[in-house]
Amino acid sequence: MKLLLILVFLFGCSDFNDEYVPDIKIVFEPNLEKIDDDTYVMDIDENRWQTLHKLDIYIEADNRPVEYASISWHSNLFWVVGDTLGYITSINEDQGRYVSNDTSYIVDFDGSQVPTSNYRSLTGTDGKTSNMIAPVRIMKGDYLYFTYDAWITGYMEGREKTIRIYLK
Repeated sequence: MKLLLILVFLFGCSDFNDEYVPDIKIVFEPNLEKIDDDTYVMDIDENRWQTLHKLDIYIEADNRPVEYASISWHSNLFWVVGDTLGYITSINEDQGRYVSNDTSYIVDFDGSQVPTSNYRSLTGTDGKTSNMIAPVRIMKGDYLYFTYDAWITGYMEGREKTIRIYLK
């Protein structure tokens, strides 16, 4: 009898070791033509300096919308106000490479660059939020590498994904 109680106790307590893992679903909708798993195409308007485009994201956990999920947005392309000759491709957060047809004109990566994406947003009560990207026309022909990093508040879970957008 004692052995039976010990076995029931040991096997019954094993459930306490199972960690709860929320069922998190992130739907990222770039609203662009998809050419492969992680590559999209965005047409650049050559009649304007910037081409604005909205990206949408929806987050749910356990089949319910997540409010206040924090999304960080990062892109690899930057431009400098007043500079129409080139732009900057980031190597990391504080280093970049200047891209231009005229290589005599060089710009330092000094923090005054304008990103092609907003940096942060939060989901609303419906689990949705958006981000605007705004590449400039001299970036045509390059790839914008775009990363979102979603932190799902209350679940202590994060998800990150990078997509590639060809600027056509």
